[in-house]
This record gives sequence, C-alpha cells and structure tokens, in this order.
Amino acid sequence: MSLGAIACCSKCDGPYDDSVVRMADFAYFQKAAETLRDMHMNRISALEAELADYKSVLDDKRRLTRELDVLLNGAGAAKQASLCDIVSQVRSENIRSSQFL
Repeated sequence: MSLGAIACCSKCDGPYDDSVVRMADFAYFQKAAETLRDMHMNRISALEAELADYKSVLDDKRRLTRELDVLLNGAGAAKQASLCDIVSQVRSENIRSSQFL
C-alpha cells in the first residue's frame, strides 16, 4: 500500500515516501514514546505510593482492633477478632463509654 498522496508530516508539503523513514519523523515518534513511558511510570509510582498508604491504614486498623479486643476481653481475646465482632460484643453486652471512664 502506497501512501504517496499523503504529506509526510506537518513540516513539509512533499509526498510520503514509504520506502524511507525521515529522521525528523523518527525523532518525533521516539520522543512521543518516551513521553508516554514517563507518564505511565509517574502514574505507576503514584499508585504504588497510594497502595502503601492503604496498607499502612489497614495495618493500623488491625493493630487497633486487636488492642481493643484485648482491652475488652483480656486473656480471652481472639487471635484475629474483626471490628464487626467487637462492635457486636459491645452492643450485645450493652457496654457504654461511661463504664471505661
């Protein structure tokens, strides 16, 4: 398929010669590819940082859930109590904040 009737780039009016790649066109596409790669790498870095933040929050939530379970149940605390378990226990035992003051 010949593209002879199409101009090769916006910088010239000459016909496109599909047997020769102009260096200016090659440099343009190479720069575009590098720019896209950099944009994607920056996005990946941002997502990795966001993921690290979420992992930190999850670790804090697990630690605080465990601490609350130990405060409520002492030695009988479950190894992996969920926050739902603790809320359910507080509700079923009708525990109020005044009991902890």
